[in-house]
Amino acid sequence: MLAAEDPIHASSARNSILNYFDYIFTSIFAVEILIKIVAYGVVFHKGAFCRSLFNLLDLLVVVVSLVSFGIQIYSTYVKQGAKIPAALTALALAAALAALALSALALSALALSALALSAALTALALSALALAAALTALALSAALTVLVLSVLTELILKLACTHCP
Repeated sequence: MLAAEDPIHASSARNSILNYFDYIFTSIFAVEILIKIVAYGVVFHKGAFCRSLFNLLDLLVVVVSLVSFGIQIYSTYVKQGAKIPAALTALALAAALAALALSALALSALALSALALSAALTALALSALALAAALTALALSAALTVLVLSVLTELILKLACTHCP
């Protein structure tokens, strides 16, 4: 919707309609996130909301949109010269801090996912190293077997030739 906005005429009818659509879609996505959090849980079990990177991306988009709405409303009141009550300012600050906390939670869940991926890749590398060691041991065993067989063959030939005329 950002591409459809008119940057020259900020108070145009098209921008107002697009702002209403922005409110509607953000509300729908916020409700979707709340339903998913209730249905899947937040973090603590397999399949939880914050264990999916797509859910974290949705959460980040909604949080940024909600913070944007808060800043927009606050700046509108300040431009109109209205005195913002201290309680409302504190509430806006608390909402912004909650949004930052949610963003931090999303980032920490993303970091945990990256850590789990790193651990899985390390385990895979260790498995590949163990396989390489087993193959090396097998190759050494085969080489030793060939060496022993060649020595035995030589001994047998020497023994057979000592009795030859």
